[in-house]
Amino acid sequence: MRNFRKILLRVLLLGAFLMVFNKAVRFVYEEPNQNVIYTRSDLKKSNGEVETLILGTSLMHWGVNGQVLGEVLDSPTFNLATSSQPMDGTYYLLKDQIKHNPLKRVFLGVHVTVMQNDTNSNINLRRGIFDRIQSPLGKLEYMFKTAEPKEYESYLFYSTRVDNVMTWEVAKSNVKYKLSDDYRNNKSPENSRYTYQTMGDENTEKIYDGSFSVEKLRKSTVWNRKRLLEINTTHLQKIADICKKNGVELNLVIPPMTWEYTKHAGDLDDMHNYFQEFCDENDANLYDFTYYDGIYDIFPNEYFQDKKHLNARGAVKFAELIGETYLEDHEEQ
Repeated sequence: MRNFRKILLRVLLLGAFLMVFNKAVRFVYEEPNQNVIYTRSDLKKSNGEVETLILGTSLMHWGVNGQVLGEVLDSPTFNLATSSQPMDGTYYLLKDQIKHNPLKRVFLGVHVTVMQNDTNSNINLRRGIFDRIQSPLGKLEYMFKTAEPKEYESYLFYSTRVDNVMTWEVAKSNVKYKLSDDYRNNKSPENSRYTYQTMGDENTEKIYDGSFSVEKLRKSTVWNRKRLLEINTTHLQKIADICKKNGVELNLVIPPMTWEYTKHAGDLDDMHNYFQEFCDENDANLYDFTYYDGIYDIFPNEYFQDKKHLNARGAVKFAELIGETYLEDHEEQ
């Protein structure tokens, strides 16, 4: 028994040391223009307050200004969409947020690639989900369900992800900013590619120049029911099930994209029908802005940063449109 206590004490001390060491390395080497830093901070601050959650890929992450949507709906809102967010990652983020916030509704972005792409092969994307999950048990569940044993260390310890340990200028620059008032106020550097705003929102003022290459489009960008991946369809159903179980309203959103991109995206009528059938079967709502009346006049190229992602100006406009459409729809019910 005495030996067991000694071993246990040593294990606990080692664990405590690793946690402190990991936090120190993260503070020094995690670059302040990585906006996940500010998202994590806002998640903690808003714990117990969020009623409306935005989930999905970059089309929702950059395409919807959550604070504007929250103002229209008069509901505290957080944008937890991420670049190329895996559908199973969406499910685990939602599951975690249901534990921490009194969620009333979710706006989940869906489109061609989100159902056809296998983004789980990208460990950086998976670790991004892991870093945004708040509950320790939730983190462990996600890790065990999505990572291989050889990847556990990388999930758990940020220090194992650092490949520029000896680059002292980088470390010095990071620490200098993290000691500034801007960082303490959860503000990203002005030279960041995307400026962090608040509650998960970030964007750019960049304007799409109209350049487009059909040759660069992949098969995964063209709608085809035969290409839908089981991991994505399974977790979309899990999302609907967990929403229904917890009294959270599920709203699927198909965001607008430029005309140049949309006309090469395949049979979008069939895509609409697929998601409408899913919503009908799961008591969810579909907001498909692909064919919204006058959509290309409402969102000209000046509202986009590239061929499919809205910029900061477009994100405000789209948030207003979603909110107003949602309220009109619920007034009619």
